[in-house]
Amino acid sequence: MLSAGNESTVEQLKPLFTAFGSQTFYYGEVGKVGGIKLMINALLGIFIQAYGEALLFAEQYGIDKEQVIEMISGSFYEQPDFSGESAHVSAKRICPCVYAQTHDQRFQSGAKRSS
Repeated sequence: MLSAGNESTVEQLKPLFTAFGSQTFYYGEVGKVGGIKLMINALLGIFIQAYGEALLFAEQYGIDKEQVIEMISGSFYEQPDFSGESAHVSAKRICPCVYAQTHDQRFQSGAKRSS
């Protein structure tokens, strides 16, 4: 639970906050919590982007996406936020990757290979 504002009020509300999460983090001024929330959202977006890129990479090597998702789900790489995304990716309802080009397509579109 992210909290801010009057510290004594936050302390009084901590028992209520435990219904929403196991820990309460106090950030002082109210505006700071908004900054923390934006930071968390940015981090989540980066993780989902990386997950999509990894699945695309595996797919481009002919590796079954379902197998990769199952492997990730049973490893220390698994994150709760990915569990929900995995079902959508498997059903081809979403592709969390920004671009879906092979490495060769990138080179053909003007990127130069280093020798």
